[in-house]
Amino acid sequence: MINIYMSVFYKHRGLIDSEIIWLAVIFAITNVSSEILSSCSADTYGRKRILVLGVLCYLGYWVVYLQADSFFLFCIGTLSYAASCALFSGTDQALLYDSIKEFYTKDQVEQKYKKYIGWFYAASRYSKIMSPILSVLLVKTAKESNFFYLFYIDIAASIFALILVCRLVEAGRTANNKISGTFRELVAGAVSVVTGDSGLKKIALEKSLLMSSSFAVLSYYTDFFHRDLGVDMFSFSILWSFHHGAVAWFSIYVSPKIRQRVRWVNRVYLKILLLLIGFIALWFMRVEGDVVFAYVLYVVFVTIFILKGFLLPLYSAMVQEKAASHNRATVISVTDMLKGVTDVLVIGTSALLVEFGKIYPYFVFMFCMLVIVLFLARGQWSD
Repeated sequence: MINIYMSVFYKHRGLIDSEIIWLAVIFAITNVSSEILSSCSADTYGRKRILVLGVLCYLGYWVVYLQADSFFLFCIGTLSYAASCALFSGTDQALLYDSIKEFYTKDQVEQKYKKYIGWFYAASRYSKIMSPILSVLLVKTAKESNFFYLFYIDIAASIFALILVCRLVEAGRTANNKISGTFRELVAGAVSVVTGDSGLKKIALEKSLLMSSSFAVLSYYTDFFHRDLGVDMFSFSILWSFHHGAVAWFSIYVSPKIRQRVRWVNRVYLKILLLLIGFIALWFMRVEGDVVFAYVLYVVFVTIFILKGFLLPLYSAMVQEKAASHNRATVISVTDMLKGVTDVLVIGTSALLVEFGKIYPYFVFMFCMLVIVLFLARGQWSD
């Protein structure tokens, strides 16, 4: 619930712009440090246990943030959040894929996974369609008590998630997908899967650059558009809710039907790059205090993130096809670990540049998309 107000909440508790982005860097370092260990644990000891631990870390994150009044305490809460994300990374999707394999024939698995991963991503969006609007209705002013309402709702949702995860039934392990060997052998096998497939390597790097550079600008987007440019919070929340709804619709009804996925993904990259160029151009053309320009900029921003959301189920389907059951979570985490590395580099650069102006992290975003379009996606315009 509070995510749409997070950058405003940070400012309310005394953080400055650079500290807000440095929290994202701390998140990235923690995430990349624990990514492989958490997924190896999931493949070894069971995905359900790791998911339970992930929800507990997520609950701890909300509790610490509720009390945080300094950069140090926000760092502690961010560490807990990063650990939670690392524990979930690869584990949830591996559990879903193996559950599908248990109930469907080999010929049906790929198509069924496309369908259910669409529902998987849509479910995470459906819960967010109304939450931005409800948040704005609950937090009419940036008062401490108003923020507490949102935190209590998020904590209650985390407790409910913990109950649901505890009731999960994990897919059974057959002789073909039981773990064998040490953690080192498991990781080596997962790394060989990723490095041995040139297409998978490029997908992993493209995803990492896109996610890292977009995360940098997302970390302060409310403060940027609402406080600096003057976009009304209700209009702000309506458009952000539309973003979640559009991505949910795409994940269910469009994503499973896409055949030439690589070509489709590359065209989305190009559209995002062109929108970013337009966004930066509009920023320098704007007249100070012109609200119309502010709304146009925000519409472009939302469109970029809608397109980014379209890519997530496609990324997942392409990676899952390359992994085996016994190390599925680890293979996914190896690709996600690359994102952790790019997070440190890209978000760290953005944290330095934001000191000179809030528009400069968008140049980093544009540069990353330029690298993807000109170098990584080049020559891959067909499957």
